[in-house]
Amino acid sequence: MTACSNPVNDVTKTEVTEKEPVQISEKVEELQATVKDSSTSSFVPASAPVNPLKISIPSINVEAEIHPYGMDDTGRMAVPEDPEEVGWYKYGTTPGSAGNAVLAGHVDSKVGPAVFFYLKDLKTGDKIHITNANGEELVFEVKDSQKYLPEDAPMNEIFGPTETKSLNLITCTGYFDRSVGHYEERLVVFTELISEI
Repeated sequence: MTACSNPVNDVTKTEVTEKEPVQISEKVEELQATVKDSSTSSFVPASAPVNPLKISIPSINVEAEIHPYGMDDTGRMAVPEDPEEVGWYKYGTTPGSAGNAVLAGHVDSKVGPAVFFYLKDLKTGDKIHITNANGEELVFEVKDSQKYLPEDAPMNEIFGPTETKSLNLITCTGYFDRSVGHYEERLVVFTELISEI
């Protein structure tokens, strides 16, 4: 998966393991327990959350299906094998509910750019449109984007509880380390809900 700080124009030269998890830490289960424990958090989930089905990001020409994913055998967030599909962390917050909902996708594949290839180009104020299973459209606005080494990522800010209705998008970035078969950093784009249609 390609870098935001070192864009790769000839992505076909980069060998990528498409099954590589984009998860930035192995502490998701611990954070998920915090999210679901109302006695230790002010987080209040929506009364009837509805699964997300599609994502549209007009500013970078993204139109993709969203499918729910849990964790892989290593305890990391699983992601789609299909490079054009986006994964929603189903054990976390549903987009549109109070909390940090998380979507992950590949940045490239062995054959070229993937669904989140241009995620690095998003700017503050850009809009993310999510369509759910009820046909409702949720519009989120980009607030910030940050790159992290996996061991330095602020897991609570990405996956943990919050009173805002947030949606965080994750992909890989930075240098591709061929010796281990994955990118050194993760890009996280932080967004907040601004309207429901």
